[in-house]
Amino acid sequence: PQQREAHGQNQSNMHLAAMLRLAQAGPRRVSRYTDRQRVLVLGDGDFSFSLSLASSVGGSNLVCTSLDKKTQAQVKYGQGVAATLHAIEGMGATVHHQVDATKLSECQAIGKKKFDRIIFNFPDLTEVKINEETTGTATTEPLAQILESAQGVLQRPGGEVHVTVRSRDLTAMGKGVKDAAAAHGMECCEVSQFEASDFMGYKPRHTFPNSPKAISLLPAKLLVFRLLAPDAAKRKHAEKEKAREEEGVDSDDSDDEDEEE
Repeated sequence: PQQREAHGQNQSNMHLAAMLRLAQAGPRRVSRYTDRQRVLVLGDGDFSFSLSLASSVGGSNLVCTSLDKKTQAQVKYGQGVAATLHAIEGMGATVHHQVDATKLSECQAIGKKKFDRIIFNFPDLTEVKINEETTGTATTEPLAQILESAQGVLQRPGGEVHVTVRSRDLTAMGKGVKDAAAAHGMECCEVSQFEASDFMGYKPRHTFPNSPKAISLLPAKLLVFRLLAPDAAKRKHAEKEKAREEEGVDSDDSDDEDEEE
């Protein structure tokens, strides 16, 4: 209880500090985000990232979402979530719960809005769960679903999807990341170190934070995806299909040689 009270007090202090910063004139920025960009935050469990973002750039162009119901978020992350949400909305941001990042086209709350930046920090990239514990290796299928879904609400041209993943998960997915992007008319144009410390008050948290087996989400990498121009997307797809065909021919030739021997 004392920890939760302290957390709530910290959020209140952040809110006051944010209001002082927002009262200052001039453009506002944190990391690679500005007050002029329309930003959609996906899957923000305790909304601490959204609070940090709103505190730095304001909330007028910010839409913050989570997959959980509001009550579920409070059970998972503590009653401090209520104070966080109050602070975010007080800065003009919009908050929506029960938003599936892989089905944004079905979300009436988002509707036909378009965003310059879509952010998803630490999506669950594994598909097998046993008693709320993630098992197995990260796969690219959930990432591909997120990118496909984001296309419908991404501003063209110039829109970007920013996905942060654990470094170990990126290693596990390998070149599959680029393939997943290409399959949906996008490209992974940047991979860089994710600096959580850039966002004041933000602490990456596990989907099940109270689990005794929860592992650290850091170090992590930021993946930046951009939409390809229609012609470029077609060309990339054609190149990929040609490469597959050539691989198939090489494989057949090898089999023929084996049979002759």
